[in-house]
Amino acid sequence: MPYIQRNNRDKILALYATPNYPGHEFLPADDPQVVSFLNVEHSPISDDANDRVGLIDELTRSDMESIRIIDDLVELLVKNNSIRLTDLPEAARAKLLERKRTRAGLAVLPDLLDDEEPLV
Repeated sequence: MPYIQRNNRDKILALYATPNYPGHEFLPADDPQVVSFLNVEHSPISDDANDRVGLIDELTRSDMESIRIIDDLVELLVKNNSIRLTDLPEAARAKLLERKRTRAGLAVLPDLLDDEEPLV
C-alpha cells in the first residue's frame, strides 16, 4: 500500500498513502525495504507492516481534514481582527489564498432556472 520516496542513493526517505506525483514508486507493505524502513521488529505500535502503514494512512487522512480546520481558523481570526493576513509570512498567505480560490471554484453554481417558471 505505501508509495515511497527515495534519495539519490536509492534509500527510502518517506512513505505515503497516496502518490504525490505521476510515477511515484509503489511497494507492498510487506516488502523487505518497507519493513526495514519502518523498523517493524522494534516498533512499539505493531509487529505487522500492514498495521503500521494503515496507521500512516489514517494519519494522512486526518492531516487532510485538519488542513481545512486551520484554513477556517485563520479566516475567522482575520475576520475578527485578531490577526491580519499581512502578519503571516508571504508563503503562508499565498497558500491560504490559493486554497480559498480553489474552494470557491468548487462551489456549486446557483440554480439559474426557477422550477415553477416555464422554459418557453
